[in-house]
Amino acid sequence: NRTCTDQEFHCISNARLAQPKYECIPKAWLCDGDVTCAGGEDEAADLCKTEKKECNKGEFRCQNQHCIHQSWECDGDNDCLDGSDEHANCTYSSCQAEFWQCANHKCIPNSWRCDGNDDCDDGSDEKECAANQKTMGGTGHPLCPKGQYQCLSGECIDEKKVCDRNYDCPDRSDESTQCFIDECSQADKPLCEQKCVDLPIGYRCDCFEGFAIDVDDKKSCHNVNECYEGISGCSQTCEDKIGSYKCGCVDGYQLGKDDHSCKRTQAEPVPWLMLANKHYIRKISIDGNNYEMAAQGFDNVVSLDVDLTEKKAYMVDQGKLRLLRVDLEEMDNPVTSYETVLRHNIFGIEGFAIDWVGRKIYMLNRQEKSIRVCELDGRFCRTLIRDRISQPKAIAIHPGKGYLFFTEWSLQPYIGRMALDGSPELADPIVKLAENDLGWPNALTIDYYSNRLFWGDAHLNEIGFMDLDGGGRRHIPAQRTSHVSSMVVFDDYLYWSDWNLREVIRCDKWTGKNETVLKKTIQLPNDLRVSASLLFPQQC
Repeated sequence: NRTCTDQEFHCISNARLAQPKYECIPKAWLCDGDVTCAGGEDEAADLCKTEKKECNKGEFRCQNQHCIHQSWECDGDNDCLDGSDEHANCTYSSCQAEFWQCANHKCIPNSWRCDGNDDCDDGSDEKECAANQKTMGGTGHPLCPKGQYQCLSGECIDEKKVCDRNYDCPDRSDESTQCFIDECSQADKPLCEQKCVDLPIGYRCDCFEGFAIDVDDKKSCHNVNECYEGISGCSQTCEDKIGSYKCGCVDGYQLGKDDHSCKRTQAEPVPWLMLANKHYIRKISIDGNNYEMAAQGFDNVVSLDVDLTEKKAYMVDQGKLRLLRVDLEEMDNPVTSYETVLRHNIFGIEGFAIDWVGRKIYMLNRQEKSIRVCELDGRFCRTLIRDRISQPKAIAIHPGKGYLFFTEWSLQPYIGRMALDGSPELADPIVKLAENDLGWPNALTIDYYSNRLFWGDAHLNEIGFMDLDGGGRRHIPAQRTSHVSSMVVFDDYLYWSDWNLREVIRCDKWTGKNETVLKKTIQLPNDLRVSASLLFPQQC
């Protein structure tokens, strides 16, 4: 047996599995909520009561032994999951320069202030917006909300009070000599390219639907590409037109009566959500009405994926240190036996993804700080990158585009992209698509029909989407996003699991509307996937 160092913990159960290279694990992994030792002794209740977990420099140690960013202590957000980072001694100092502090002391990005969404969860970021608009110049938002008029001195008043023969602005600018003059009809030549709107004082240029006012001259109009901006609401394909757009659907779907949604034309096979739930994999109907056992006998199943080409499910059991697979048809009844694909280098895997076209498995490994790729049978593995990432978490691939996407948890978190073969883009294999307004990017998935990348942030408690190049980034105003752990898109809905709430939830993938709890769980809900042949378009 190997002798562990002072910075390591001895996994006796791993030694019994005849895997001596995993006998000693970093003490930083003790009581972190992830079972690493096959027998679970690294997460034993007695140990976690007494073990003082060592966190890295710049991190805060929670009472449950989790390690979080030091800056997240006393920020108003329950990042530890046990509330210990929001303790009684918190003084709630000011947020960092790029953040705004809510009434509940939570810190949110400045750009989320007065954007129409309750990002603080207490409504404080959407209060007194009019009074604070003078300090928000340059954010891209109007200085006063719609329906209000800005005095020359900066205050906002109800536009109905302008030119009512009563002074409402402190500087009396609401009752100027320009009142009761219709500039639009009296002008010798058109003042605006498309529409001129007379105001109590002055006028405003506006545009027809599908066009937007030029931000520089405030007079001319340009076409809005609703498809690129991600505001069309098309469920699958979108074709931009001058002043408009047209939604479409791929084979197997037909356009709904609303001209935006796509409805499946094939009743069978019935799609299911598949949830990795520590000791089990369970199936949930996409409406949440049915809930069945699909597989059992795991020590700690943390991640899963499906290969719908050969109709197999793959899963990683961190307790047994195995990557396993089984035929999807066998999961109609609870499965208890599996084929082992990989038994080496499983230790530290955070997530994996199946390339159903190129017939490969891609894996993120936090211990090795690497991204590796193997054949589907576990042979011919090679490392694409090593030591360029420190805390990789979520992974998603797009075979049709040849891209692999992943999230990085480090003190400078980001969402990255690289080629499936590891070849460099612009001399660097990693392209950082998003670096700002991220805290703990925990979940990642792709809508293969609209070519949008969705992510979930477990610190900022938000979900959003962007295009595959990082543009068109948008926030989805969903509410039940306390600690998003995994997500998947299917048809018109985004599905996700939440560790804090221990729920599986869905909402409209573009608007966040129709948010519904499909299932509450006892164990932490880990990875979430959909078993449906229509999940992926045909790439080749």
